[in-house]
Amino acid sequence: MALLDVVLPVAALVVALAALRSARRRRRLRMPARGPMGTRARGATVGLAALVAATLAQLVLSGWRWQLVPVTAAALLLATVLLARALGRPAFLAGTVATLTLVGAVVSLALSWALPVRVLDPPPGPAAVGTTTLVVRDAGRAEQYGPSPGDPRELVVQLWYPAAPDAPVARGALIPQASAFVDLGAAELGLPRFALGHLGQVRGHATPDVPAVDAPLPVVLLAHGWTGFRTIQSDLAERLASEGWLVVAADHRYGALVTTFPDGRADVFDPDALPEFGTVDDATYTRASRTLVATFADDLGLLVRTLEQAPPDVVAGRVDLDRLAMIGHSTGGGAAVAACAAEPRCDAIVGFDPWVEPVAPAVLRSGPDRPLLSLRTEDWVGRPNETVLTDLHATLRAADVPEGRVRIDGALHRDFTLIGALSPAAPLLGLSGDTPSADTRTATAAWTSRFLDHHVRGSGPDPLADPPAAPVGVLEPAP
Repeated sequence: MALLDVVLPVAALVVALAALRSARRRRRLRMPARGPMGTRARGATVGLAALVAATLAQLVLSGWRWQLVPVTAAALLLATVLLARALGRPAFLAGTVATLTLVGAVVSLALSWALPVRVLDPPPGPAAVGTTTLVVRDAGRAEQYGPSPGDPRELVVQLWYPAAPDAPVARGALIPQASAFVDLGAAELGLPRFALGHLGQVRGHATPDVPAVDAPLPVVLLAHGWTGFRTIQSDLAERLASEGWLVVAADHRYGALVTTFPDGRADVFDPDALPEFGTVDDATYTRASRTLVATFADDLGLLVRTLEQAPPDVVAGRVDLDRLAMIGHSTGGGAAVAACAAEPRCDAIVGFDPWVEPVAPAVLRSGPDRPLLSLRTEDWVGRPNETVLTDLHATLRAADVPEGRVRIDGALHRDFTLIGALSPAAPLLGLSGDTPSADTRTATAAWTSRFLDHHVRGSGPDPLADPPAAPVGVLEPAP
């Protein structure tokens, strides 16, 4: 929680304490209302000026957010009391209003702590980061999900890349078109809109639409999981981009929580694309899950074709598809395995709790024949998917293909995303595990960066032989 996020609550807290102390002193000494904060009004004038200055500073320096509603309402009443005293008039219920302001300030401070307007940690690489967004259509593939099946499949795609050295730097929004995202996302999660309203003010470190560095850019395709979205691992995307990679992620439409288009359109996920386990028979669930993973994998194939045939202007002539990796979380991890197996230029795969059960049996039997790193959280290790993943790694090992599995104890499946990092209250709400989310994210980035550097760019040590220094995560020996 940054200092600028709490200017008004802290100022209101101090002024309310002073006003409450003054009100109690007058009652104790049986003084009339026109006391030290009355006729001469020095204290009242100072307190009123402090509230006005703090309100202006909050608006100008940090902006407005819903977390400030309790303290703003109470501070307005307190300002009325102080103004009356500054004018030499009696102020009724001064102690009660000061107490309400104290409560409002504490509530706003608690909300600002639990749901802060964050700026992501800056990426560690040497380059500044640019980003751009485009919409791609697959004319040869019909949409299977949503209210209009049969239309061409359409994706919103975001790129992160190392910016040219002389490019301007400005922090872009974590969630573009945040208003539509918040409207639909809150409805789907069963939350009031204001609970997500601050997400539009969360910032990363990527500047929109600046020129890319004039150099060949190796490519990473990043696939989110079921009900994720394209910026749910923006910190990882920004880190890799700062280290020289072109990172490309799509909202896998109707599998993403919300897909927001630049023209204002927005779609929520289609729950029928993956029925809740146990609500349908096993055959129906297996068919739906295989179709979903195959759809995500085909989306990754579309991204490769787009980069090859019609890349955005900011990276045109710089895309190096001969150095290509695919990484993904959960459903996206299974899709990365399937898509890499189908793309000859794909050099390596990183999966975060990769859901490989629905991957086509033929791919699982033969393996993708590419280096594979799987990072797994404790709550997924005990699931049936682990047996399938272990067999896949054994198949690669038998073929002398580099592979490794890293286990992160105390972490939850969603700790691979930014969900837990957006609120320090996440552990209390069950949104992250006992292991701090920041440690899981740090380990994820360290393992991913070193694995891709070695197995795609041919630089640096192999983390399978020389693991990175990370706060959590253990490389498991081969069975």
